[in-house]
Amino acid sequence: MSGEDALTRAMGRRRRAPEPERPDGPPHPTVRRAGALLQAAAEAYADDDAVGSALRDLLGPLGQPLTVGLAGRIKSGKSTLLNALVGARVAASDATECTQAITWYRYGQVPHVEVHPRTGHAWQSTAMVGRSGLEIDLRGARADEIDHVDVAWPAPALRALTLVDTPGLDSLSGLASRRSHEFLVAGAPTSEIDVVVYLLRQVRRSDVRYLGDLARLRGSGAAGSTIAVVARADEVGAGRIDALVSAERLARRHREDPDLTSVCSTALPVAGLLAETGQTLQAAEAADLCTLASLDRQVVEELLLSVDRFRRPSLSVPVTADARAALLDRLGMFGVRTCLALLRGNPMDAPALADELTRRSGVEELRRSLDVAVERRERRSARDALVRMLDLVQDEDRLPDVVRAARDLLSSARTDPEEPTAGGDLSAPAAVSAVDARP
Repeated sequence: MSGEDALTRAMGRRRRAPEPERPDGPPHPTVRRAGALLQAAAEAYADDDAVGSALRDLLGPLGQPLTVGLAGRIKSGKSTLLNALVGARVAASDATECTQAITWYRYGQVPHVEVHPRTGHAWQSTAMVGRSGLEIDLRGARADEIDHVDVAWPAPALRALTLVDTPGLDSLSGLASRRSHEFLVAGAPTSEIDVVVYLLRQVRRSDVRYLGDLARLRGSGAAGSTIAVVARADEVGAGRIDALVSAERLARRHREDPDLTSVCSTALPVAGLLAETGQTLQAAEAADLCTLASLDRQVVEELLLSVDRFRRPSLSVPVTADARAALLDRLGMFGVRTCLALLRGNPMDAPALADELTRRSGVEELRRSLDVAVERRERRSARDALVRMLDLVQDEDRLPDVVRAARDLLSSARTDPEEPTAGGDLSAPAAVSAVDARP
C-alpha cells in the first residue's frame, strides 16, 4: 500500500478535526500530508493527555510564514526594499526614532501597530500611513527605550513572509547598531530568523566580518540562508539608463568573490525604489509620466539632464514642478528616465507600467529566492514533525496506517530530487536578470 493510500485509509476511519488556520491558504503538499497524519495521531491519542498534547503541539509550526531579517548599513535601502516586498509603503525610510527600532511586519486582517518598550507595558499606536510610511506614536520614547515594534498589515505577501527591519549596522546611534548586531548575531543560535537578506553595494571588510560572525553563530547551512542584495541598484552608474546592467555586473562579481560566497548563498541586484513604486504606483503619477513622455524628444532630453533641471519651477511643461519633484521622490532619476523611455510611443496605463517597473527592478528574483527558502523550510518542518511523531507513538497497533504513511512520506522526502540540500543556495536560476530588463 502506498503512503498516499495509507493516508487516505487512515483519514477515512475517523472524522477529521479542523486544521490550524494558516493565512497563506493551502500549504506545500508535504506539509499538508504531514499535518493530516499528525492530526490523525493526535485524535487517536485523545485519551492520553501527555502524548495527545505533544502531538497537537507539533502542528503549530507547520506552514508558518518564513521570517526574513533585513540587515545592512544605514541608508542601504532596507525600508524601501521591505516596502517593495510588502507591496505597500509601511516602513518609513526617513531618519526617525522608528527607523532606529527593530520592527516586525506580520500578516493581519486589519492594520494594527503595537509598541513594546524595554520596560513597562506595550501600547497600541494608530496605524496611520504618512508620506513616507507608517507614522508610529512612540509617546516620546527614545529608540534605546524601545525593545521592538509589531506591525500587522493585510498585505498578501505577508501571508508567506514575516519581515523584520533592523537599524543600520553603522547607525549614528551606536546603541541601535548594537541592537541589530545582538538581534541577528548574538542571539543567532535561538533566533527566530530563517533567512537574512543583507543589503550592500561594494563589499567591505566589515560586511564580510559581520556575515562571517553570523554564519558561524547560526551554524550549519547559515550561509545557504543568507542572501546578499546589491541595494539601490538604480544608483549604480549615477542613475544612467543602463544602471541595472552595471548593477548586474557588480552582483556577478560579488557572486564570484570567494570571501562573500563563503558566507552567503547568492548576490542579487535590486532597485528597491523602482520595486516599491512598481507596487504602489498611482494613476495620477502614471498620467504625469505619460504627459512628459509625449513631449518633444529634445524637451525630454533637456529635462533629464540633471535632477535640478527636472525640478526647475521655471520650466514651461504641462506637469507642475511639485508633481515632478514627487515623481523624483518616488522613482529617482533612473526610474523617471526608465519610465519616459518605456512610454515614448508606447502609452501604458498605471497597472501595465507598474508591472513593467516591478519586472525590471529585480525584486521578483529575490522573491523567487525567498520562495525556495519557504519550500525548503516547510519540507524540513514536516520531516522534523513526523520524526518526532514516530518517537511519541509507541503503540503502532493503535494507528498502523498512519505510522506506515508517515514512514513512506519520510522516505519519499529524503529521496526527492527537487529537495534542496541543507547547505544549498537560495538562488533561483530561472529568474530574469537585470541585463534582460533593459528599456
